[in-house]
Amino acid sequence: MALFAVGGYGRREMLPYSDVDIMILSEDEINPEQEQLISTFISSLWDVGNFKPGISVRTINECVNQASSDLTVATTLIEARLIIGNENLCKWPRRIVSRTWTDKTFFDAKMDEQHKRYAQHNNTESNLEPDIKNAPGGIRDINQIGWIAKRHFRVNRIYDLVHLGFISEFELGVLEEAESFLWEIRHHLHRLTKRDENRLLFDYQRDIAAKFGYVREEAHHPNYPIEQFMKRYYRSAQQVSTLNEMLLAYFNESVITPRLPQYERQIEEINQNFKLVDGKLAVQHHKIFSENPNAILEIFYLLANRPEIEGIRARTLRLLTLAGKRIDQDFRDNPVHQALFMAIIRSPHRLYDTMVAMKRYGVLGNYIPAFGQILGLMQYDLFHIYTVDAHTLLLLRNLNRFKEPEFAKEFPVVSSVFQRLTRRDIVYLAAIFHDIAKGRGGDHSELGASDAIKFCRSHGFTERESNLVAWLIQNHLMMSVTAQKKDISDPDVVKEFA
Repeated sequence: MALFAVGGYGRREMLPYSDVDIMILSEDEINPEQEQLISTFISSLWDVGNFKPGISVRTINECVNQASSDLTVATTLIEARLIIGNENLCKWPRRIVSRTWTDKTFFDAKMDEQHKRYAQHNNTESNLEPDIKNAPGGIRDINQIGWIAKRHFRVNRIYDLVHLGFISEFELGVLEEAESFLWEIRHHLHRLTKRDENRLLFDYQRDIAAKFGYVREEAHHPNYPIEQFMKRYYRSAQQVSTLNEMLLAYFNESVITPRLPQYERQIEEINQNFKLVDGKLAVQHHKIFSENPNAILEIFYLLANRPEIEGIRARTLRLLTLAGKRIDQDFRDNPVHQALFMAIIRSPHRLYDTMVAMKRYGVLGNYIPAFGQILGLMQYDLFHIYTVDAHTLLLLRNLNRFKEPEFAKEFPVVSSVFQRLTRRDIVYLAAIFHDIAKGRGGDHSELGASDAIKFCRSHGFTERESNLVAWLIQNHLMMSVTAQKKDISDPDVVKEFA
């Protein structure tokens, strides 16, 4: 018989109000004498006081039966840590998982679990009151990498994956820094609320921002410290969820898929830069982005214009995220790059998904530096539910829907007008720039209009077209106020607006 720490206790991840999960594992059936001792032990744990034990008592056979049908039990066994008892039982928890779950069944089940978890949080890192444990980019995303790695590579720490070539030193550093930050936030939440709290609610954000040294100076507006603290959180969460996506895709492509029976890699040559491998974009060689910087935008052009493309291969994503950091003013001033960017904006397919990918992999914020400044910028009020960057891209999505027949019934007039537009790119650019100057101080509509004019002129727009984009940005608040707060059935309101 042996006593194991499991869950967060097994990972040595404990906070003041964390549950203390333990498992008593027996090689054979438990006899009455042992049962009495276990009962006394459990009672003593409950008598301690501010202590929330989660206790399971199982034989090896019971573990096998439960683990084979319960993913939570299987995951618990992977990270079980022996505290005391029969050392011969030490390797049994992981051995049980290996016998009951193949690499593929475990991976598929954990990915399905993650997709469901993401759906509970609107599939975004940008909710204004995030759950730092379970939301995309939270602690569970880091745990997920560890669970998959422990099941296949038999490692105890994510650090061990560096030596196996699964993760780079840089990526490990990003994960470790993010994990430390998230755990410090969670620690402050426990101390502040005196319970196991994972939600970073508005009521807690000011106090926790102060714990991290974000304080208001005289020139700042009252919510400046909160916005800066949350900006750090959102950017960290974006990094974690992107690494989670890339590393798990890499595992699937390099470990799971090649082992499938009758697997035969499907390759389609596209051009000298790219090919399709099993439906996803891949570079022809690892120096593509450094030798031909056009490829940094070309990959998104292909993604936007070929709906059959399922995504980007993990190795290529790794190269792309590094290449995005090399975008500078010379890159932005290059006419070929400007033409490629506008071709993406004018694409008839997948504009929203492509722009989300450009943001996610660090290209959009580097190509439009002003957009980079609003990444993770929250709006500390009850009128917005996402960060400025997420809100902006959702606006693009909603505009793009007006050209789709399935949305015509819901918004017939707007859809009819939008489908007659010959220059939708003007509306799309106005959407991208409408809130781009938030957080700078001053009138964000005027500042954003100024940014947009410069961008449009450098990207081949006429003076009239540039001014139209600017006019839309300057007046977007009037449109919002009229639509939401005035009686648009009143002829005087319509006349004033027109």
